[in-house]
Amino acid sequence: MSLTVTVDDLSILMADGEVALAAGSSVADFDMMVGDSFQVPLRWTATLRNTDGGWKVAAIHFSANMFDNPLM
Repeated sequence: MSLTVTVDDLSILMADGEVALAAGSSVADFDMMVGDSFQVPLRWTATLRNTDGGWKVAAIHFSANMFDNPLM
């Protein structure tokens, strides 16, 4: 599995610049052991917090269209 990630825009800063919100799209590429391969388009959101001198991921969420995807 590999994942290609694209951000929609610059992060939105909140809480006096200590929290950043970002969103975008990605494509997950799957190569199965039986020889099949497929791609799943995804949307994601992420929340990061500036802690101890660096940005840390506080939350991340990926979702796929459950009605239109290669597994269906």
